[in-house]
Amino acid sequence: MTAIIAGNNQAREDWLDEEDLAALKTWLGRRYNRPAVPEEYGELLGRIATAVADCDPAVLERIRSVFARVEPGDPPRYNVYALVDADGDPAPIESELADALLEVPQHLGVLDGMDALRADSLTLDMIESSYEVDASDLTWGAGAVLGA
Repeated sequence: MTAIIAGNNQAREDWLDEEDLAALKTWLGRRYNRPAVPEEYGELLGRIATAVADCDPAVLERIRSVFARVEPGDPPRYNVYALVDADGDPAPIESELADALLEVPQHLGVLDGMDALRADSLTLDMIESSYEVDASDLTWGAGAVLGA
């Protein structure tokens, strides 16, 4: 990258379009702002992440992030929020994820709700009071953020 920029100053500004730049900023932000998952919820969030990862790839392409809010209990109760692309239709995404989450064993946690939301509907409270599901799988590669 340094060599490209050194040879062409304009490349510094043109190497990413607005969408890719937003994805890069999101990826960088996730690297440095991840709350630690309490040990007692580790297996639950891992199973949620596995269930989400097993969804139809066409559905996953429309999801920017998945968050889980966990309430203490025996077993814990959880809500899942999927942040979908601005042009994504939340209904089929919500349906696919809800079906996938049925695979999470209830002794680990009981699903209270599943919402697929666009950015204008996902509240800051939802984000701040939840954990991003499997953010460690987000990777920058092939010129794009994979998993965001």
